[in-house]
Amino acid sequence: MKIVDYANNQTLSDVEIVLTAQEAEDLLAYLQQLTRRPGLDRVYLSDLSGGLLQRELVVSLDNTCCA
Repeated sequence: MKIVDYANNQTLSDVEIVLTAQEAEDLLAYLQQLTRRPGLDRVYLSDLSGGLLQRELVVSLDNTCCA
């Protein structure tokens, strides 16, 4: 697992992600699709407000790792 802060391109080692129940269900569905659909390499859980992106969690598969 690798966690990267896009703002400063630094690797983070300790984070907490707080989700609503709906966001957790959405993330679960996205992760299931990520592992089941060939060619899909990342999923996005985004928080929009007023049409603007406020926060975004991107989860991607490391295809260079173990099989």
